[in-house]
Amino acid sequence: MDYEAILNAENTPLVNRATDGLYRPGSTFKTITATAGLNEQIITGNSTYFCGHTYHFKDHDYNCTGSHGDIAVTQALRVSCNIFFYKLSEELTIDRISEYATKFGLGQSTGLETGDAAGHLSNQETFAELGADWTVGQVLQSAIGQGEWAVTPLQMANVACTIANNGTRYEPHLVDSIWDYSHTTKLEQKEPVVADQITPVNDDVFQYVENGMIAASTNNFPTRYSLSDLGFDVAVKTGTPQVSNRVQDSFFIGYAPADDPEIAFAGVIEGGEYSKYMIRSIIQAYEKTVRGEQVSVDAVGAQTTVSTDTTGTETTTSTTSTTTH
Repeated sequence: MDYEAILNAENTPLVNRATDGLYRPGSTFKTITATAGLNEQIITGNSTYFCGHTYHFKDHDYNCTGSHGDIAVTQALRVSCNIFFYKLSEELTIDRISEYATKFGLGQSTGLETGDAAGHLSNQETFAELGADWTVGQVLQSAIGQGEWAVTPLQMANVACTIANNGTRYEPHLVDSIWDYSHTTKLEQKEPVVADQITPVNDDVFQYVENGMIAASTNNFPTRYSLSDLGFDVAVKTGTPQVSNRVQDSFFIGYAPADDPEIAFAGVIEGGEYSKYMIRSIIQAYEKTVRGEQVSVDAVGAQTTVSTDTTGTETTTSTTSTTTH
């Protein structure tokens, strides 16, 4: 095997993208902005902003994917309304957006045994380090997961896990326990480690975010990839972050079952689209391998995925393959 050739091959096939691939999160980040807005009591579940497709801010026009009218947070997450989060970001400020992103674990190592990339936040400090000019409009872009965020799929799986656990963020890990050679005596059991805690100001904070993610799970899924007939609700958020050297990536995060979470996940297709079509197969694979249920797992193409047991007791990282263009 020509290891040197593989090491230097196009698209860096030896990089574990689940733990070391750095991406913009796109609209998956809106779950963090929504949490910050609700927990800082800038908005309630019933607060609305008006979306008329175009938002004029500081001599610049910012567009949304639709014209959603007066829209509240749950619906804004379902339809991924940019203008709702643009307006919310003005009141939050980049400092509070950065604060909550940090509490969700972005811009820092997760503490995984094998190591991982820390990435970075999208704020004034990062722009200064990159030698880029920070403008007030970057607050709006950062609030929807654009700007200069750099996150790993593992970090974003842990964002979903934190939402599922109502604000408790655990350190992900690969080793659940250590046994002797004969596998008869357990020598060590890995216990959950709480990395941070977002204390909700009321019981509705994460419920509104979850409701929006459940609603998003019904958006435009062909029958083959539908999440509506699994016997339980799934909470998801998708994103299509713009990137400098490709047209866009396709990102998703989520957890299931929504009412009693067992698994959190994240995935990305580099330079592609429709990554959300992977979600059904990830859940089915979990049911087959962990629950032992005999279910059919659809083949859905190349992917980088991370799944995390939402109790914090075990993390499974799987990179089945990654498409790059």
